[in-house]
Amino acid sequence: MLHFRSLPFLLLLGMILAGDTYAKPTCDVSLSATQSEVDQAVVMNIKIQWPKSEALYAFLFPQVKMDNLQLQTQGESQESFLSDGEPWVRKTFSLTFLPVRSGEGRIRAFTLGYIDPSTQKGGSFQIEDQLIKVHRKRIPKKLLNQIFAGAGTVIGLFVIAIIFFMKFGRKTDVPKHAIDLKAEAALAKFEAMVEARGGKTTKDLLQEFSVFLRNFVTEYYKVDMRHTAIPDVLEDLKALGVSRQEREFLRHLFDILSEMRFSGSGLSDSEFDGLQNEIKNYVSGKRIVQERLI
Repeated sequence: MLHFRSLPFLLLLGMILAGDTYAKPTCDVSLSATQSEVDQAVVMNIKIQWPKSEALYAFLFPQVKMDNLQLQTQGESQESFLSDGEPWVRKTFSLTFLPVRSGEGRIRAFTLGYIDPSTQKGGSFQIEDQLIKVHRKRIPKKLLNQIFAGAGTVIGLFVIAIIFFMKFGRKTDVPKHAIDLKAEAALAKFEAMVEARGGKTTKDLLQEFSVFLRNFVTEYYKVDMRHTAIPDVLEDLKALGVSRQEREFLRHLFDILSEMRFSGSGLSDSEFDGLQNEIKNYVSGKRIVQERLI
């Protein structure tokens, strides 16, 4: 049995129950990847959902700030679904970012506000910093396999041709081999450059490697000397009929040299040795040429 002194408590309880008890929206933030490579896109999804009967929210999406990333696209979508037999609404914001260089990419923290225009009630979500570890681009394994497979086929055909002429042709018809003097001189220059590295920084050496490789390709294929930009050189090689595999190999090699210059201080000895061996092997492969038949 309730006494009169219980009346204030009941009035307070009634006011609480009659007050605003709407369910606030929930927010979930996710990244498509926390590790990526230069020029490999990462998508951030922000999903917000709430009971449809509560409100029809409008969102105040701010300008997002970022470090070592570029915002490529930004979109949004909305859908309805059932949860425990009740209609709900889900709002999704999708932002696509492109890493600029190796290191750490950061999507800075920001506030995402929402409001119900009919009641002027709303709130906000605090979106925390999102970190992405960015690795430098590597030459695709498939491309390397294609290059090595193509080189193996050429060498195999070359050996068969030599055996054929040695067995059936005249002695004077056997193809001779010569050394391309430009490639030979370039190889010697590169080896001397590596030996004389002395107190040079890794960044300076990588710059020298890049200039050396560009000059070698330009002189070897007699590319227009006025074209110094790498894209122009590669276009000239295409016009001269240089194989797609070799052009793609050079493109990735120049990309790696350029990227490594930004992170040269963190380059391991094995990575540096591997890079210089790739350049050396490429130049060395241009030394052997076949003379015309006598």
